[in-house]
Amino acid sequence: MNGTNFKHNVLTEASNLPFLTDVIYMPSIIPRVISIGDIFIMLGAFLLIQRLMNKPISLLQLREGKSYATKS
Repeated sequence: MNGTNFKHNVLTEASNLPFLTDVIYMPSIIPRVISIGDIFIMLGAFLLIQRLMNKPISLLQLREGKSYATKS
């Protein structure tokens, strides 16, 4: 009602970092608006999952204190 909710505020001239606002319209099954920050978060999550899927985790190596995230 007053232009704010638990997660969003109205963009005004007094807003800090206006380039991080939700301005990218995503037409999909559930239409929504996202921001550049949302894209970076999705990209980071995707890359993390890809990295973990490419390197098998060995419980023996974990017990010995070896890192499974680095390529050997």
